[in-house]
Amino acid sequence: MRNGQRVGLAFSGGGSRAIAFHLGCMKALNDCKLLADVDVISSVSGGSVLAALYCSRDEDFAAFEARAKILLSQGLMGRMYASMFSCEGLCALLSTAIAFPLAVFTGLVRALALASARGLDRKGESGADLSWRGLSLAYAD
Repeated sequence: MRNGQRVGLAFSGGGSRAIAFHLGCMKALNDCKLLADVDVISSVSGGSVLAALYCSRDEDFAAFEARAKILLSQGLMGRMYASMFSCEGLCALLSTAIAFPLAVFTGLVRALALASARGLDRKGESGADLSWRGLSLAYAD
């Protein structure tokens, strides 16, 4: 907060170039004693990596800058591939591979059931109970 006004930063995307650019901007703001006034950060893509890194720990700027430089020197893709093929990463991939199609299938079945139910005779105007092929459906306009 500065002079009673909230202060925000917006970080664009662009991969490691965005991380390096926004790190430089943050360094300049810190050197001018303005970074401490920031209340909110809005970010996309590569800018989000730096925003998450900044918000993940309560540390001084020098420690944050050192972590960001290590991240930039090691590269993002190698770290992502390494974590993706770890035990936790493979479990996350498998659970997503199972959960996503199941959620899509469930949504399609629900949509088809409701669409079919709309074609049946209703007992009342709104909130009618319907029965179709052994399924009990509640329908509301």
